[in-house]
Amino acid sequence: MSIGLNVGYKYNSGIFSVEGIDIDKISTKKFEFSGIKIIPEFRWYLEKGGMTGFYIGGYLKYQNYKTPIEGIYTDNNYQTSPIDLVAQVKTTAVGLQVGYKLVIKKKFFADFLIAGPGFGSNTFEIKENKPLPQGFYNDLNDALEIYNLYDNYKLDVKFDTNQKTDKINLPTFRYGIKVGYMF
Repeated sequence: MSIGLNVGYKYNSGIFSVEGIDIDKISTKKFEFSGIKIIPEFRWYLEKGGMTGFYIGGYLKYQNYKTPIEGIYTDNNYQTSPIDLVAQVKTTAVGLQVGYKLVIKKKFFADFLIAGPGFGSNTFEIKENKPLPQGFYNDLNDALEIYNLYDNYKLDVKFDTNQKTDKINLPTFRYGIKVGYMF
């Protein structure tokens, strides 16, 4: 058995970016999230003789990502207000994983995380750098109702008066390749 801790920083690039929102009353520029991710994990190696070969295990994940959002809001009276927000996404998740750790040369290795399905709890929060009219949040909630995740899973995102959402539970999945050195 082994115990590990992965810590990482996500820069403003990659798969967690949005090309911008462009709907009837809300228009924003492209925004990309950045932030930290911490994943403690444990593994049971199925082969005897050390920490190599196939393994199964579990993990916990915490991530906290933020992004600035800029744009224009137009109300029902065609009055415009600048959008200047900071959006934050926090996730805690738990899951199982299966993989293969291959020793390349003495203490150098390649770790193939084949599959890591899990379940996560997410909260979204937006903070105003410049005040927006209450109508913005009503229109934002209406606009978010049209987004679906997967084929039959409706993403029910509603911002309350504190500019936060309730917890949203979603499936998670990990996979990847790591190259490293064993001490």
